[in-house]
Amino acid sequence: MNQLGEIRFYEGDNCSQHYIGKLNSDFTQSWDLTLISAPVSSETAKSCTLIDVKPGTEIRLYDDTFGLSQQNSAVIQVRSNIQEKCIDSFTTSLSGPDVEVTINQNLGELGGITRIELNSGTS
Repeated sequence: MNQLGEIRFYEGDNCSQHYIGKLNSDFTQSWDLTLISAPVSSETAKSCTLIDVKPGTEIRLYDDTFGLSQQNSAVIQVRSNIQEKCIDSFTTSLSGPDVEVTINQNLGELGGITRIELNSGTS
C-alpha cells in the first residue's frame, strides 16, 4: 500500500520546538498562510520534515503572500524518494543527492513564511 507523503512544519530550526502543521505532498496546491484556514500558522515555520515525499516534488516558501518571483523565497527540490529528512532551516542552502534547498534573497534575508506553493512529484 502506498503511503501519502507529508511535510511537517516546526517553529524552530532543526525540526525542533513546536510542531505547527502539515501538508500532504501528493497534491499540487498553494496556501496563503495569513488566512485562518491555512494548515500552518503565518510567519512561524522555521524548518520542516519531509516524510515519504516523491522525487520531483518542489516546495516554495515565500515571505510574501502573493508568491512573487522577485520576493525572497526558499525552494526545496526533492531529487529522490525520501523516507524521512529534516530540512534544518529555510535560510540555509543545501545540496545533496536526495534534496536541494535554494535560497533566493532578492530583498534581503528571508522573513517569516507567509505563502507555501507545492508542486507534487511524479510517481
